[in-house]
Amino acid sequence: MRGNSFETTRYLLGDFPEGDVRVARWTVMTFFEAMDRMGVHTREHAQAVARLSGLVGLKMGLTTHEMRILLVGALLHDVGKIFMPDPILKKPGPLTPEERLIMELHPVAGSRILERSEVPPAAVAPARHHHERYDGGGYPDGLRGEEIPLAARLVQVADAFDAMTQGRIYRWGIPPAEALEEIKRNAGTQFDPRVVRVFVAATANLQRLSLSLALQ
Repeated sequence: MRGNSFETTRYLLGDFPEGDVRVARWTVMTFFEAMDRMGVHTREHAQAVARLSGLVGLKMGLTTHEMRILLVGALLHDVGKIFMPDPILKKPGPLTPEERLIMELHPVAGSRILERSEVPPAAVAPARHHHERYDGGGYPDGLRGEEIPLAARLVQVADAFDAMTQGRIYRWGIPPAEALEEIKRNAGTQFDPRVVRVFVAATANLQRLSLSLALQ
């Protein structure tokens, strides 16, 4: 399974034909190997978020270069979790308020390590800002609206959808249709309304909105 997962990642990354993105390919794979050691969910979740983000990016007309940046950012959006303590990261139940405060450090941790790497600066935005909210109530920087970089706004929606449909250690996932309704209810508060509209349209033709489909 690991081999197939890594081949999927290389396929998503492609050959990086444009500028500084070429340099990032092996850097991304190094980080991805570190994430791989965290467990199957994190690795497969990252790939699913990249595929879903890519569907939306294509429908929004992003350039090839912008798509490569988006995919790198989506694959590494949770890289900061490699610094989180295992008892918190793998806890089989809801986090306490104190544990949640620690977990909320992962966007800053992820962005800092990526800023010191060969990953293009634009690809760092999803790692730092995927927990911001469109209404300004998110973290770590309290950005609102279009202050949040577009790549991060795309990853926010894909991240939430995959998290809801795939579940967590302590709860089952919900049906894709129910997850889409939840995302639509949060358009304008948690999520960018335009990104939500495109996400719904981009995923409308998929027969099975699930992680297994995202990895095929």
